[in-house]
Amino acid sequence: MREKEIRLRQIIADFEDRKIDRATATSLIHNLTGETIDIGYLSEYWASESLDTFVDKLLMEDISDWQEIDDARAIELIDEIKTNLTRDAIIIRNSTALERRYSKPEGTVANIIFHDDTKGPREILQELKKETRIFL
Repeated sequence: MREKEIRLRQIIADFEDRKIDRATATSLIHNLTGETIDIGYLSEYWASESLDTFVDKLLMEDISDWQEIDDARAIELIDEIKTNLTRDAIIIRNSTALERRYSKPEGTVANIIFHDDTKGPREILQELKKETRIFL
C-alpha cells in the first residue's frame, strides 16, 4: 500500500472508532487528498460501497488536462473504462474528463458504455463527438 492510502485508511478508521470528530476527519481527508468530502458520505459510504472503493475514489486524481484530450487519448480512456468495469474511481475520473472535453452532460459516457455494451472505443468516441447541444 502507498503511504497516502495507509494514512487515509487510518483517518477513516479513527473516525469510525470515534477517536477523531467529524470536522477533524473531513479536514484531514481534505488535506491529504484535496477532496472536500460531505460528512454524510463519510459516515455512510459503507452502505453503498466497500472501503477499498471509497479509498480508491478519494485517492484517484482528476485528469486536469482534459482540454488536451485527442482521439488517441480518448480511445485510451474509454478502453480503460471498459477494461476496469469494477473500478468506480476509474470510471468516474475518465467519464468526467471525456464529458468535459466533448461538452456532454454528466452520465453520458456511462450511458453509452453500459446501455450499448457492444460498442467499441472508436464507436463510443464517435457518439461523444456528435453535437447534441441545443443553442438558443
